[in-house]
Amino acid sequence: MALKILNGEPCENMDVITDSPMTYCFDETVMKRFGISRSMLPDDAKIINHEETFMEQYGKVIRITSVISGIMVLFIIWLVRDNMHKKKSKRYDQLAQ
Repeated sequence: MALKILNGEPCENMDVITDSPMTYCFDETVMKRFGISRSMLPDDAKIINHEETFMEQYGKVIRITSVISGIMVLFIIWLVRDNMHKKKSKRYDQLAQ
């Protein structure tokens, strides 16, 4: 807008800005120092210098590892039951002979 004015364009031809392009920015380190929580901030506030929590940083890896571990535990249980079943049937076969 300033360039238009400097280039000689009349102010009457320019649009008036009605919406504010401002966004609220808050520094998380300063918020911690003064005890300000995120719930006290506007919903559209931008947080700078945000330190990620452990879950924010590694949450995806933890969830994937948990799912894979669960599948492995179920597979091990299935293998143990199958092995026990084979031992029982082998014993019955030996008794039958």
